[in-house]
Amino acid sequence: MSLNTQRSTLKQQFRGHLRAHEYLEIFNNPCYLLEFVSMSAQYGLTHVGDSEPHVELSATYGQNVQLNHSLIALGQPREMRQQYLDFAVGRNFRKSVVIHSDRAEHVLISPDLDRLADLRWAGHFTEVEAEENAPKGRLSFRNHKNRPLHSSDKTVISMLRALSQAWPASLSFDTLLEHVRPSLPDAEDETAARAVLLSALQTLFRLNMLRYSLEACPYDQQDNTQQNQATLLPGVSHLYQQRQDPNFGIGLFNLWHDSANIQLKEAEAFVLRHIDGNSSRKELATLLHDALNRGIVPNTDGKSLKGQRNLDATADKIVGKLLGLLKRQGLMVSGW
Repeated sequence: MSLNTQRSTLKQQFRGHLRAHEYLEIFNNPCYLLEFVSMSAQYGLTHVGDSEPHVELSATYGQNVQLNHSLIALGQPREMRQQYLDFAVGRNFRKSVVIHSDRAEHVLISPDLDRLADLRWAGHFTEVEAEENAPKGRLSFRNHKNRPLHSSDKTVISMLRALSQAWPASLSFDTLLEHVRPSLPDAEDETAARAVLLSALQTLFRLNMLRYSLEACPYDQQDNTQQNQATLLPGVSHLYQQRQDPNFGIGLFNLWHDSANIQLKEAEAFVLRHIDGNSSRKELATLLHDALNRGIVPNTDGKSLKGQRNLDATADKIVGKLLGLLKRQGLMVSGW
């Protein structure tokens, strides 16, 4: 069997498994959260909550939901409070975490947001044009998932810019505090400064605007001797080439578990193939300069630049734009 035949067979099997999982799987019996909790208890397991803890907070869904939920769920057990919240927001899908029942006493009624100071934080935000008639001082941003965020809070704005500069790497709470300290009203009061930053983090956490981890992530571990060399996540170039086949069913993902959908011009795809961890931005621009000059690839506007001189600025602009895109999507581990 040829390699192409094997690939075609694997693709068909992959699509078949997806259809079977979605529509034809044997065990697919939806149930309420309380029913799931009861079934788990029969096997010595205790329900902890969702793998995305911000969805366990009624404040995530706005003041109206928070107020109504606090009244309806007052005094109720943790599982019943979450069941009421599911009803309130029409939630029909959960990604539940369970533990052995002998650890049940350690499960909190809701996430402890003070512990956010123990985590590392990451995010990328691009400042965009403010909405018409927006309040004075309010800035508008789009995160790496293109979700909008508006804020006039100086601490929040400083934090967004610090995280964006470091992205896709993460920053500890203390490092983040040093970045935002100049924007704090009482920067010399350590306790007050930490409280202000923690409050800002809690707000963005509820909005699911940030990524976080307990320990340093692979993006944080780049070799300083190689930091000028552009390096892709393993498999990105190969998967991008395979995705030009519309029947190829595997997408691109970064190490923050976000999907990445990139569409490149021919010149950009040429550069992508040469990002191997051994070339700097300048060296990549030189490779593209030669390819444009020799007519191997056209400019990003589709026009041929074969035989033209003075293409240094054009090549550097294309490479810079591509590296910026790859950084925003979290598809690079160094070289930003």
